Amino acid sequence: MYEITLSCGVKLEFNKQKEIIDIDGTTKLPDSVIPTNILSYVNSNYSTYYIIGWELQLGNQEVQLNNNLVLVFNMAGEFLRVDE
Repeated sequence: MYEITLSCGVKLEFNKQKEIIDIDGTTKLPDSVIPTNILSYVNSNYSTYYIIGWELQLGNQEVQLNNNLVLVFNMAGEFLRVDE
């Protein structure tokens, strides 16, 4: 795996195939790095919060909100559950 830390403090992690598998920040991640279905779900259901982390985990996608809530989605971006 490869890890890069940007000057703004965002950490990017890549697998051996150079695919991004983890994005972590302390501030709002750019909308452009979040899959559209997930971004729409968060904006509709958690509009007062924003995404500070995204990760591929065991065939699912997870996002962390700035209130430390973790939302789990399948690979198609469909909401599955909340992990606390």
